[in-house]
Amino acid sequence: MDNEVMKFGGRLTYKEFKKFNHYHLKKIFQITFVAIWIICFLINLISMSWIPALVISLIITILAIILVRILLIFRVRNEFQSDRVLKKEVQFVVHDNGVNILIENSITQYDWNDIISFQQYKEELFLLYVSKNKAIVIPRRYFSSVQDIQLFKRLISTNLSKKNR
Repeated sequence: MDNEVMKFGGRLTYKEFKKFNHYHLKKIFQITFVAIWIICFLINLISMSWIPALVISLIITILAIILVRILLIFRVRNEFQSDRVLKKEVQFVVHDNGVNILIENSITQYDWNDIISFQQYKEELFLLYVSKNKAIVIPRRYFSSVQDIQLFKRLISTNLSKKNR
């Protein structure tokens, strides 16, 4: 298994970028929903009984979350449209030393120590987190076969586990 190298690539779509952002911010939305609801409930509880306070705070929270989601949709769309590099053809080379990302005439090298974690969103996206809020997004469609996906997962798990030793 040593010295295995694999190459794959493609162009990230807006739909995939939107899915990544949804997955990445899902937990934050859940925490925000609960926090807003509790705050609204406690504020409303001061001036009314608990049942109307519960209903009103729930309505306010749902409206606030809808507003935040709408604003987030605009932010994600604007970010995708304004980032020229994000929309370019990308080639990945995964090997024992790390991950190379080739975009036009530039190469970015991530050593395995640079990668904090690996996440898989459903069966659609693979995410290599290089910081708490930044991930290398790799759609499943970049791979030409199921065997390539299995090799990729094996290289990731082997090398990330070596890092943690």
